[in-house]
Amino acid sequence: ANMDLLGCIVVAAVTCVGGGSTRDVLIGRTPVFWLREVVYLEVIVACSFATFLFWPRAEQQWRGNPDHELLAFADALGMGAFAVLGSDVAIKEGCSTLPCVCFGLMSATFGGLMRDVLTRRPVRILHARIDGVEKTLYGTAALVGSIVFVFLRLYCPNVNDDVAAAAGFLATCGVRITAYRKRVVLPSYLDKFRAPRVYPPTTAHS
Repeated sequence: ANMDLLGCIVVAAVTCVGGGSTRDVLIGRTPVFWLREVVYLEVIVACSFATFLFWPRAEQQWRGNPDHELLAFADALGMGAFAVLGSDVAIKEGCSTLPCVCFGLMSATFGGLMRDVLTRRPVRILHARIDGVEKTLYGTAALVGSIVFVFLRLYCPNVNDDVAAAAGFLATCGVRITAYRKRVVLPSYLDKFRAPRVYPPTTAHS
């Protein structure tokens, strides 16, 4: 998107805290988490600055591939962590089952949604194909991990909380990485299945 350093930091911050901020506002958990724990912003600024400096070299090494395996693996780890953390916050705030799952999905993916809107890109979690390239399961992985974690926490009292968290994290990572390697995508609406429109002939009037 040809952004400068400040733009990159802003987009990185929105990506990292956007989902959790939306969750906190909807739950009524204010001030939002990064205002209470400023270390999040400090890490974001430091990582953004380092990425801004070293990304051109990495991009050259990876031949400009935004879906490089290393990036997909790192993204899966972050997605798994945020899916579990988001659902855990919702559970502690007394939300019921479905909202807990939704907040896990939101925490893991809505930051990326905001990033795509800011950079005028197709929203990643809503499209199976972007710029003619198939995109493997993304939001679905966070959804699966959230479901696993919430189910174990709310309906399996004999399961330790740490075990439930690990299971949700691994489920998210497992689905995302497997989908990446096996190129698994959700079915999408294709224009070729739509019946062609037939328009009545136009009549020229003098």
